[in-house]
Amino acid sequence: MTIKLFQIYDRTAAAGAGPILTERREAPAIRMFHELLGNKEITPGKYPDQFDLVCLGSQDEDTLVITPLNPPETVATGAEWIQVQINRGAQGAASLRPEAPLTINPR
Repeated sequence: MTIKLFQIYDRTAAAGAGPILTERREAPAIRMFHELLGNKEITPGKYPDQFDLVCLGSQDEDTLVITPLNPPETVATGAEWIQVQINRGAQGAASLRPEAPLTINPR
């Protein structure tokens, strides 16, 4: 079985932020990213437009071999999340919190 490796990328710092996340599919990683963006108590929630979710590659669970993506693939962006929230009728990006789960097409 293969798992995907994800990390949040802080565009202001030009660096990865936090641990590497492992998921079999993109949808759970995107959901977690959106939850972080909706939490105004933490940095990604305060500045959601400055963060992206990237896929770093994959790992074979049996052999532990990691296959990197070079360059990493952007899976979701904070800017896209903000636009979805605005389209839902939010009054501004600073006070955003998702009202319902976003529809995600799994890859």
